[in-house]
Parts: sequence; structure tokens; C-alpha cells
Amino acid sequence: MSFQPPEKPSFAEKFATAQAWARLPALTIMVVLRRDVGFRLLNPLPFFAMTGILALVAILSMPDSPNGGPLALLLFAILSFICGMSQRMERWRELNRNIRSHSYYLGSSPFDFAWLPEFCRRNRRVARFWDPIFCATVGYILLPSLPALALWIGLSSVCLRVFEDAVFIRERNRELDISDSLIISQRCALVIDQTEHAATKNQPPQQGIAVGLGDDIAEKVKLRKMKNNSMKCQQHPAASTACFPSNTANKQQKTKHSKNMSTTNLPSNVWKKVFDMADKMPPLTTRKSPATAAALGFAFGGIGLGIYFGTILDFVVPFILLVILFFMAFPTGGIALLLLPFVCAIWAYKRAAASNARLDAKTGTPAVVVPHATPALATLQRN
Repeated sequence: MSFQPPEKPSFAEKFATAQAWARLPALTIMVVLRRDVGFRLLNPLPFFAMTGILALVAILSMPDSPNGGPLALLLFAILSFICGMSQRMERWRELNRNIRSHSYYLGSSPFDFAWLPEFCRRNRRVARFWDPIFCATVGYILLPSLPALALWIGLSSVCLRVFEDAVFIRERNRELDISDSLIISQRCALVIDQTEHAATKNQPPQQGIAVGLGDDIAEKVKLRKMKNNSMKCQQHPAASTACFPSNTANKQQKTKHSKNMSTTNLPSNVWKKVFDMADKMPPLTTRKSPATAAALGFAFGGIGLGIYFGTILDFVVPFILLVILFFMAFPTGGIALLLLPFVCAIWAYKRAAASNARLDAKTGTPAVVVPHATPALATLQRN
């Protein structure tokens, strides 16, 4: 049996794959520009991936670009992530209030004004053409001062145009298929009516024969069956679950529901493990002020801590805290995300104090006593 190499994909298949991947850069600019994107289009995984990639590129480019271009790209990535997650929580609250909208809706353009001509507003021409042109213009303006951010905005505008055009063509083809199916079904119904009319016209009328049970006899048979079932249940008590299976089904459903609820809860010691990482992480190269670290963590989160401490690990740990609070935000209606500045500040204070204590232990200077837990940390551990 000879080995056959796999067939190379055609140009149409390659173009369809490129259109599918164009959704990821386009989402980063769609959530900033539009405020009513669909729920399922705001999947957290693409936002996590794009934010992580842009953050890594920006952090690695900071030493070679002192003009602040990579920092602007990093801030844009975090802004896009926050806008996307806030819109997803808003769509979830609308679903709970029975406010229905298309879960894959691409969002309405902010330039789709009511006074525009109908030709411009038809077939999403404003969202398909004006939005990409506006984003490309913004990228061209920012190119001399912030080249990294300008290039990403320009790439996102091209991807937005490709993604909008792919969705428009797919929706148009689906509407045409539905229209063709309606026309074919109408013709088939006409042919069936003509055939039945011709068949009944040539046949003589026939009288039907009554079959089946009367209403009175059917009612007596039903009562007889119910009486027999009740007598069987009285003679065999062990068969009560077969006679009345609803109670057993309800108990099994409640047990399954309780198991699912117990598996969705976070471990009670997850916060303790995250905050203990501050004591186990390697010390910094120089002493850092715990108060300054807490202020930067409160104001800028992982970005400020990563720049102040000078390590990528100090940027990643607050991002992990953000992920934990994001999953806690769904049952709390988004209130848990308000605790992120305080959690970052507490973690930054413990990180700086623990690093200073290790540096003082090496040099022989007295270490600063750090309280084991603060009231805010104790509250998070209890939750």
C-alpha cells in the first residue's frame, strides 16, 4: 500500500482560515469602539490569549524603547481586556433579566447616526467601512509618537474589515438559502395539491367505518388500570418506588445539583496559597519601600509592580489574582472585581517586606516586622 501525502489546502481554504484568525485582533478594538457586542463572541479565552501576548511583547520591548511606546501598547491591551469582560458581565445580567439579543452580534457602530441616509445605514455599511477607516486613521496619527500601538491599531483595523466582510457574506448566503427553500417548498406544496385533487376527483366517494373505543368505554378501562396499579402497590410495598418514581427522581436530581454546586466553589485556602507566594519568591536585587509598592499595586496593579520590582514574575502574580477575582465575579455580579486594587496592594506590601527581610538577613541589618494578616486579607480567606 503506497503512502499518499496529504492534499495541500486550496486558496479558498487558506483564505477562510485567515478570516477565522482575524477575529482575535479585531476583538481587541471592537470592545473598545462598540458597547453592545454579543455574549458568546466575548469568550474570555481569546481575551486572555491576546492580553498575554501583547503584555509579553510590550514588556520585552520596554528596554529598547524608552519613549513609552510599548507601555502604551500594554495599557491598550489591559483596557481591551477590561472592556470585553465588563461587556460580557453586562450581557449576562441582561440574559438573567430576559433581555434577549443575538449572542454573536458584532456590535453597533458609534458612527451609525440616525440622520445618515438610508443607503449608508443599510447592510451595516457604517460598521463595515467607517469603523476600519477610523481606526486606521487613528493608527496613522499615532505612528510618529507611539509606533507599537499605532501598528497594532492598524493591524486590528484590517482584521476588523476582513471579519465584518466574512460575517456579512455568510449571513447573506444564509438568507438566500432560506429564500430558495421557501420557494421550493411552495412549488412542492402546489404539486402535492394538484396531485391529491386529481386523485380524489377520479375516485368514487366511500363511507368510513367507525373504529376504536367509545369515550365511556375508554374511561372505564382507564379507571380499571389505576385500580389494579394501586392494589399492586399495597400488596408489594417494595415496589413503591416503581409506582411513584417522582420522589426518587427528585432526590437524585437534588443530589446531583448539590454535587455540581460543591464542585464550582473555590478552595477555602486558595487566597492563603497565593499570598504565601510573596514569602517564598526570590528576593529582589535592592530594597524596596513596602508603602510605595502598595500604592503602585493599588493604582496600577501588575503593571506598576512589574515595572517597580523589575521582574516579570511580579507582573504575572497580580494577573493570576485578576483571573481568580474574575471567576468570583459571576456569582457576585461583578462586585468581586472591586477588591482587585486592595488585593494587589496587600500582596505588594507583603512582597516588598519579605524581600527586604531576606536582604537584611544576608547583610545582617535588623528586619522589619510584617503583620501576618490584615483585616482585608482575613476577610478574603474567610470567603
